[in-house]
Amino acid sequence: MDRILFIGNSFTYYNDMPSLFSALCDSAGVPVHVERIVKGGWYLSRYADPEDEMYPAIAEAAKQEWDYIILQDQSINPAIHKETFLAACKSLAAMFTCRKKFVMYQTWAYEDGSCKLADTGFTYEEMHEKLREAYREAADALHALCVPAGDAFRLAHDQYYYKFDLYRADAFHPGILGSYMIACTFFGMLTGKSPMECITPAGVDKNHAHSLRKMAHDACFADQKAISILHVGNSHTYFNDLPAMVAEMAHFAGVPVSSYRVVKGGWKLCQHADPECETHAALLKARDMKHWDYIVLQENSTVLATEDESFFKALDALKALLGDHCKTFALYQTHSFAKGSNKLRELELSYDEMYEKLRAAYHKAQPMLNAVLIPSGDGFAQMTRCHGREEMVIHDGVHASPAGTYLAACLHCAALLKLDPLTLKTMECVDEPLAAMIRQAAHDVMFPAPQEEEIHA
Repeated sequence: MDRILFIGNSFTYYNDMPSLFSALCDSAGVPVHVERIVKGGWYLSRYADPEDEMYPAIAEAAKQEWDYIILQDQSINPAIHKETFLAACKSLAAMFTCRKKFVMYQTWAYEDGSCKLADTGFTYEEMHEKLREAYREAADALHALCVPAGDAFRLAHDQYYYKFDLYRADAFHPGILGSYMIACTFFGMLTGKSPMECITPAGVDKNHAHSLRKMAHDACFADQKAISILHVGNSHTYFNDLPAMVAEMAHFAGVPVSSYRVVKGGWKLCQHADPECETHAALLKARDMKHWDYIVLQENSTVLATEDESFFKALDALKALLGDHCKTFALYQTHSFAKGSNKLRELELSYDEMYEKLRAAYHKAQPMLNAVLIPSGDGFAQMTRCHGREEMVIHDGVHASPAGTYLAACLHCAALLKLDPLTLKTMECVDEPLAAMIRQAAHDVMFPAPQEEEIHA
């Protein structure tokens, strides 16, 4: 059993993060013994000072055997006093002669747009980069690991139009979701296992948990060779965090996935393609990150239901903009609005009419991009028509429920990763009997049974 010592301050002890980490390890069959030396607002330089009140605890701990010693400084200090920070790390390292490995706990920028951040004089990106640089430099100097918790926070900042409550109201301490994501990041770096394997503890919304695990995973294994997927769309893509669900299900099937998203509620593809629109810069940034294995495009459903030709013009523009930066385009065929919903009545369409219009548009677009088709709309129709299940969509009649997102994720895994839906894991947000029905429906859509020929006597 590894013995692990945390040295830090409130960024370590808030929400009892070390115990969260220990619980994750225990559940994965790699139990650890965790101890901590922590005091609110403390600097590593104070822990290393013989005159400081906390020094005796450090001196006593230095006599013991540890497998990992984790160092975390005051939240802003490494960004503004890097040399003092590095000197303190080296002083503490010199005290611990009986140890296997030091670990630098890279913390995060204060919440974007907060007075707390404004008072530093940094932008969110500047504070993140300065902290990252300082902790990486300290890790190199001590031949230490670096736990990139700050990178996980940055992924949340960059990828999600809505905000998880990663911060407390003070805009810098972690809330319970933030501490869970941090614990997952420690789990990934210290065990070598994917955070996607972590349990969801009490107090953490299970509908958010897979997103937090995914950000921790991507922060830990950013350099791992994985199938890369860029999602471009709107709320049909980000509701229940479909990309993270796809990645988690793929991971459990042995297929690592790295994903990124450029999304905005209600957005049309023509808006993403328009240099004057606010998401265009984010799309260019994402485009240039890497050569993507897949770029998945998802259109506003109303555009397709009203046969708006802007869809096809947008595809031409996006093909020119993104075509040299991916191996394959994919089209995410979305579902019809719910039967009897106000949204469907506003369009003056029946469920079947809207479904057929969406399906026809995506099938017409497929050869334009030589794209893979993700037939999520067919899966929803299968569940509605053949199984009479209406819980695929939430009360607004438009957006997928957790079960509906699970169905869409099964079809993403099948279309993009060649995984049989019948073999995929059940997510926490769906009960097993319904999940089995959903997997069967996705399988039937992807692998339809051959039609028997009629035999005449």
